[in-house]
Amino acid sequence: MNSSTNRGIAASLTGRDTAAQTPESISASTSAVGQENEKPVMTIAQVALLIWQEVRVSPGGWQLCIASLLSAVLAGPFVLSLYTGYAFGVMETQHWDGTESLSVIARVSALVLVLLLLGSLSDYAVNRCAASINARLWQRNIGKLFGIALSARPTTANQAALHSVKSFLADSVEVFQRHQLYVLQNALRAVLVVAITLAYLFAHNPWFILVVFVALAMTFFSPIWLAEKAQPAIDEEPHALNQFNHYLLSILRLGDLLAYQDNRHLFRRIQTALQEYFVVEGRKWITWNFAFNLKVTLNILTSIGLLGIGGTLYFYGLIGVAELIAIYILVSMTVPRLDSLYKIYNYLQSLKAYYQQAHYLEHLESLQQVGNRHPTGPVTNTTLGNPLKNIVLHCQRLLLPGHDHPLFEEVRIELSRGQLYLLSGKSGSGKTSLVNLLLGFQVPDQGALLVNGSPLAPEQLSTYWQRIALQEQHNLLISSLTAQENLQLVKRPIHPERFARACHRLGLGAWGHKPVHQLSGGEIQRLCFLRAYVYEADVFIFDEPTSALDGVNEDLIKDLLLALTDAIVLVISHSEGFADIAHRVWTLAGDGSVQDRQGGRQP
Repeated sequence: MNSSTNRGIAASLTGRDTAAQTPESISASTSAVGQENEKPVMTIAQVALLIWQEVRVSPGGWQLCIASLLSAVLAGPFVLSLYTGYAFGVMETQHWDGTESLSVIARVSALVLVLLLLGSLSDYAVNRCAASINARLWQRNIGKLFGIALSARPTTANQAALHSVKSFLADSVEVFQRHQLYVLQNALRAVLVVAITLAYLFAHNPWFILVVFVALAMTFFSPIWLAEKAQPAIDEEPHALNQFNHYLLSILRLGDLLAYQDNRHLFRRIQTALQEYFVVEGRKWITWNFAFNLKVTLNILTSIGLLGIGGTLYFYGLIGVAELIAIYILVSMTVPRLDSLYKIYNYLQSLKAYYQQAHYLEHLESLQQVGNRHPTGPVTNTTLGNPLKNIVLHCQRLLLPGHDHPLFEEVRIELSRGQLYLLSGKSGSGKTSLVNLLLGFQVPDQGALLVNGSPLAPEQLSTYWQRIALQEQHNLLISSLTAQENLQLVKRPIHPERFARACHRLGLGAWGHKPVHQLSGGEIQRLCFLRAYVYEADVFIFDEPTSALDGVNEDLIKDLLLALTDAIVLVISHSEGFADIAHRVWTLAGDGSVQDRQGGRQP
């Protein structure tokens, strides 16, 4: 950031030159997502319809619907109300002779136990189907944003938007795991329970409809109507928080400059922004808390009222004792289901904000993709030569955001099939950035990436990545699965002979059946190496493959690497032991240059 920009921001913070640059304009220009797109506006009904359409076309969607229906019909209170009504009917209409009546009751009790067991199995099926569908929906919805986070150029203009995308991806796990999973598990079931309750009660006596309508109005619609009053504060909250964050971040970035100026206007603006944010938060939480407390109070009043209505109907002879007991049991179930519907409504509000933000971030114009750095025009070739024989990176200049000096200048490296290369250097010297350039994750400010002699076009990135096997330092393993199950997660063709040889040499048979959380550090690293090593690929990149291994296992890894004679192999390691098996050794000096020397392995 140059001095003129610093002075402009400082002037806006301290209240000077406000005609040229207002706090709102600065906040808009430095906000995480920019203002070039209008955020879409969705309703709760649209979100619910969107989720339903996703469920309907998802594998297991109809199983979820059927299991929800069975779970609602075979719910404990329904079954118990029918059982109790039948038992009282037997005692009222038949002469109790002890043995015969007891035998009938025993048979009916056995049937009730079977129905309750089926209801429990249905609940289990609902939860399992909902969890499976939720995982697929999460994967489908975050796929595009994940691709944006991978392929967007990390330029200065992109940093704020990229940070928003990555934060959003992290938050999406909680939104889907807690909010959408709860909606999938309970929405259809709760609606069916209320509907079945209405049908059951109406079949006995039309007066029961009044009972349920009172419960709906008091425990569901009234709190929702009140909670909607907090929506203006919810809509205003991001703007108030963004304005305060803008002032705070600007102060941290311009601390030296502001130290020599009069800061009274600055502190006054910070105090005003913070006060506005606290007022907005206060309005939101006061309204929400009042709505919640009102709901709890209305639940109690509704239960008491329903019991009173049922007693009145029984007192006037409109219902019998069996029906009175049935309504008491059903009330004990219906009111909690209305609580579930209220909770579902609140979670749908959260999901509405999520889907709106997802759509907004997907269409941000400020996110410059990797492809934007390449010449535009008609696509003439979306395939790559088979196999990949040669990769050349010519980086004339790469300047990372927030740095004054280029990380690389006039760097040229060439990788050929059948060769093994070692990349070494101190921490912070640029090894990760160089690998990102080779992978196409980053694009040099000046330069090109050539594959088989031709510049890599953005349309070819997907095909290019499918030909690369990468072992990262971040293991990205699922700890609850076994080592063998983690190997099966990536759906890529496996080289059978290489798989058998590597599993035997690294001893997968001894620990492959263990969950990842029970593996040692060395076993985890061997598993990560295996996952990259066994797949069909033209380019293999191993990032610190032996940092947690002893000498014996390090030698085993080297032997396996020597067997990769028909591929491009790049090893990133601090260990000079790989220099003995490498054809070429590249050392990053930290001054923007790459030192190239002959390795111990002859061509």
